[in-house]
Amino acid sequence: MVEAVSMLALLGVSTSEDTVGPSWLQALKDPQLMVALSALHQGPNRAFLVEDLARLCGMSRSAFALRFRALVGTPPSRYLAQLRIDRCQVLLDESDLSLEQVATAVGYSCAAALSHAFKRAKGHAPGRQRRSRRP
Repeated sequence: MVEAVSMLALLGVSTSEDTVGPSWLQALKDPQLMVALSALHQGPNRAFLVEDLARLCGMSRSAFALRFRALVGTPPSRYLAQLRIDRCQVLLDESDLSLEQVATAVGYSCAAALSHAFKRAKGHAPGRQRRSRRP
């Protein structure tokens, strides 16, 4: 937990105790879910299944899914999808990787799959995101 909080502080994320409601910060207080969140953040390009994450946490699939949703506020699969899109946005803004390379880096099978997911999540295409980055 201390390591996770230290990492968040370095990223400029508030770790104050006044967080209300479900959030991944709340889930970091749960030792079992912290294992799953760590795995997701360290390897968002991996093909995680709920069963895999539950096994990592030493929990049943259903117990894990219920606890994750209760503490994080979203199902594990949706959390991973959002994490991938967030990472994609950073790579588009801060690198010159091709869209195919970005797709592979964040766990999509191809640029078309990434483009579809990105547009659904952000409301615009990845190319527009890249063109809008600051010099």
